[in-house]
Amino acid sequence: MSDNLGINVDSDFTEEQMEAYTTVGGAFQLDGGYTVFGRVVEGMDVVDKIAAVKTIGERPQKNLGMMIELEPMNKSDITSKYGVTFPEVKAAETEAK
Repeated sequence: MSDNLGINVDSDFTEEQMEAYTTVGGAFQLDGGYTVFGRVVEGMDVVDKIAAVKTIGERPQKNLGMMIELEPMNKSDITSKYGVTFPEVKAAETEAK
């Protein structure tokens, strides 16, 4: 793996990064180039179907379309339904944005 990607796992990652990649997961080749903007909380079967699509290199053989339905929820509903918690935002931080 490291030969193909030009990465030396012994020197290119900190101990903390190696711990995260080997326990939490992730794709180090995407770090710094992509942003995580969501999290699957339901419908993992759909993710599995997307992952099973035949590809040529990194692209699907056929272009795929997606329909996304958003459900507006307040923070307390998200916490009670999915267990996700949100950090407290202080008034000074809010005003700076």
